[in-house]
Amino acid sequence: MSSISVIVVGSIPDVDWSLPALGLDDSIEIQVETAATPDDALEAIAVTNHDLCFIGGTVATASAILGDLAQAGLKTRVVPVLSGRNVGDRRALRALGAMTVVDADGHFPFIVPHLIAGAIERKAEAMRYRDEREGLIRQLLDLRDEQERIDEQSSQLVEMAEDLQLSKDTLERLNSEKNRLFSIVAHDLRSPFNSILGYAELLAATADRLSPDQVKHYAEAAHLAASNVFKLMQTLLEWARLQMDHVDFEPCQASLSDLTEDTMKVYENIAHRKGIELEFDVQQAEAFCDPGMIETVIRNLVNNAVKFTKTGGTVRLKAEQVNGAITVSIRDDGVGMTPDQVAKCFSISGNVKTTGTSGETGTGLGLLMCKDLVEKNGGRIHVESKVGEGTTFTFTIPATHQEVLRHSVG
Repeated sequence: MSSISVIVVGSIPDVDWSLPALGLDDSIEIQVETAATPDDALEAIAVTNHDLCFIGGTVATASAILGDLAQAGLKTRVVPVLSGRNVGDRRALRALGAMTVVDADGHFPFIVPHLIAGAIERKAEAMRYRDEREGLIRQLLDLRDEQERIDEQSSQLVEMAEDLQLSKDTLERLNSEKNRLFSIVAHDLRSPFNSILGYAELLAATADRLSPDQVKHYAEAAHLAASNVFKLMQTLLEWARLQMDHVDFEPCQASLSDLTEDTMKVYENIAHRKGIELEFDVQQAEAFCDPGMIETVIRNLVNNAVKFTKTGGTVRLKAEQVNGAITVSIRDDGVGMTPDQVAKCFSISGNVKTTGTSGETGTGLGLLMCKDLVEKNGGRIHVESKVGEGTTFTFTIPATHQEVLRHSVG
């Protein structure tokens, strides 16, 4: 059912507001309210916001009500009903916002049904416009939600693509490292085993014709080759266990002297046989680390230093506490490395394999293992080297557990 509200201000010709009299069907509801003064009319319109306002009286009264409605921002359609109006009055009232101006004469009751019908149509159009506008707003909101969902899905797809690319890169790197490891194992295990088998075959075939010195020489050579194989297998197994995270990590406060003295004693005889001097400078301090892991790092670095230092050279181990961290450096004045070798010495894809000054061999995995072990203990390792002038490996580890926590939080 359509409804329309009408307010009548002042005196207008009598109108029969019944639906049959107005020629309207019963699907329309008309509410008529009267106001004696302009102030009463303004108050009523502010509350009800009538669809039509008929103003009887003078031009001045109609002008005052139109001005008050405009100032209050009320949109009620106003129809002044005047006696003796002229063209100038009509124009003035239309300029103030009147919908139309009609005469207060016998024709007025016949005009009212047309004004009511027009008001009903305009109200219906306004409602249709409002519904269309609300529908459009809902569509816009739905489109915005859909766009947000699309943006979110796009972001997820981008992240998935990035994850897939990262996984692809990781798999390619792991596959490359696997192939490199197999290459290392195949090459470096074959050579010493060939030596062992060759010397063993030579001894088996000619032992009865060899002198004791010759037998001793071949036996020592076979023993050296077997030792190299054993060291290689130890390194491979330790590195493999570390990569699979099968190595127990048990950090504690450990003495720097205890971490370094035993290793230096082990290599004193080796260095003495090569005519190399070992220098040992360790402060009385402690580090927070896994002692076994750090001993492995020191052992590998000292072994490399001795391996690549010529007769008459010096290997220096220094350990000190600097700004809450323990710094350990192993320096030699051996053969050194090129910039390219330095850049690749901690990478399995381009690991450095150099023969020692006495023909010692290795896989290059020792340095990779050192890097992993140092980083597992919360430290960093780096190398400085120059061909013909020697190499210095330096690594840092936390001095205390609090230092580990401080760096992990920071």
